[in-house]
Amino acid sequence: MKLTFKHTAAMISVALTAGLSGCNFIGDSDPVFTEPAAKVQASGQATKYPLEGANVYACIVKSGCTTASENTITASNGFLGQSITEGPDGSFEIELNSEAQGKNVVFRILANASTVVPDGQCDTSDGDCGQDLTGLELKTIAHVEPVSEGEVPTLSGVQATVLSTLAVDILEADESFDEDTSTADLETKAKAASKGVAKMLGVDANLNASTENFFKLALPAATSSNLSGANENVKNLSMVNASFAKLTTTNSATMGAAIKEVATTIKNAVSNPSSVDTTTVATIKQLATVVKNETTANASTTGVTAPTTKEPDDVTEDSIEEIAEETQDEVTGGGNGGTGGTGGTGGSTGGSNG
Repeated sequence: MKLTFKHTAAMISVALTAGLSGCNFIGDSDPVFTEPAAKVQASGQATKYPLEGANVYACIVKSGCTTASENTITASNGFLGQSITEGPDGSFEIELNSEAQGKNVVFRILANASTVVPDGQCDTSDGDCGQDLTGLELKTIAHVEPVSEGEVPTLSGVQATVLSTLAVDILEADESFDEDTSTADLETKAKAASKGVAKMLGVDANLNASTENFFKLALPAATSSNLSGANENVKNLSMVNASFAKLTTTNSATMGAAIKEVATTIKNAVSNPSSVDTTTVATIKQLATVVKNETTANASTTGVTAPTTKEPDDVTEDSIEEIAEETQDEVTGGGNGGTGGTGGTGGSTGGSNG
């Protein structure tokens, strides 16, 4: 091939551009090399009972990744990283793409065919943890603080439970919440969503719900050995969290499906309190029945006092609508009159977010 001067100059220009793509130039001075943004090292725990061998995915909040089916998560917009839970406490470590810095992140923990309940961590009242884990998903949200060049961002204490899962759905339906919501605002909204979940379950009498953040609350399996040294909040909420193992509904035959049904029901009620109807009441009443029966039985098994939970007969359209309105106002700050759509579903640098 015959090369002209123009062809040769163009090729050299392309080669130089490609070879120096990692450089920044300031006028005619020497190139300034910049380090790529650091990936985020995160760790946490997933507990219904502890889940060992479950898949962990991290997503930018409200991105396609947060609602994608599992076989498309890694190819979805907003995907940040994946891992697996290990150990008897459902713990995990996960590396997030650098895009996570400064963003709010949803962690999705999905059970698979290999997921098991570790030995000694079954926390049902009858000792039966052979529930079908198909479709079981736990979720939580944390904020990743950005760091200066050369520093490694870390995020620890990410806590995913059934209670955090219910709170995530409330928060992701809030139009005023997004990937850039500040740490302080996330904290305020997370506490409001947690308080709403506590009221829906009737467990707010057991704790100072106004200061509890379910995204940061570590709940062990509700076994006698785990609860013996725990504070009252942890004892009570661990038993409530454990009680969902026995949850099924008219429409949902598995625990995973039933938890999603409850999460959607609560989210829809908070998004639009006037939509509360007999179907809403039936779902919440069934939940209240299971939680009360299982926590009472488990308290006897573990030797601790049963927590106060909602009386099924107290579940009415008016009571649920009132809680939904209060939760909506507190989550949004009363500023936009609603939590928005019906779509589904904290941290620090170099340390714990707890």
